[in-house]
Amino acid sequence: MMIYGADSWFLLCLWNKEATAQRMLEEVQTGKSHLVIPYPAVAETTKKLMQQGNPAERISTFWSMLESSKKIRFVPLEKTIAVEGARVSMTHGVPLMDALIAATAKLTGCHALFSSDSDMAVLAKKKYVTVKSW
Repeated sequence: MMIYGADSWFLLCLWNKEATAQRMLEEVQTGKSHLVIPYPAVAETTKKLMQQGNPAERISTFWSMLESSKKIRFVPLEKTIAVEGARVSMTHGVPLMDALIAATAKLTGCHALFSSDSDMAVLAKKKYVTVKSW
């Protein structure tokens, strides 16, 4: 069973109904894989969607749709993740939000993180996380 983590980039791709993101989500929902969505990715995605002027009700419906899947797990920001994220941010010089998302993926056993963020690429190069993008 594969466990994937979701970065805000992937979540925004889902919001925009990009074909590859939709296919990846469908593979998770119908296959043996699972998807982990860190709360910091929820916050970052929600902020970007609000900045774009999307209605709060539509954003809420998006999260409800994802929450309804038994194959998707939302992970709250707990102390261990917060401390690890701070360490990763300081050690590798990446923004704290990205470090929290990467730390969540690592500490929850994700095999790969869906992301095309350049800061995640830095962490992949340092072998902290594996990144899958398109």
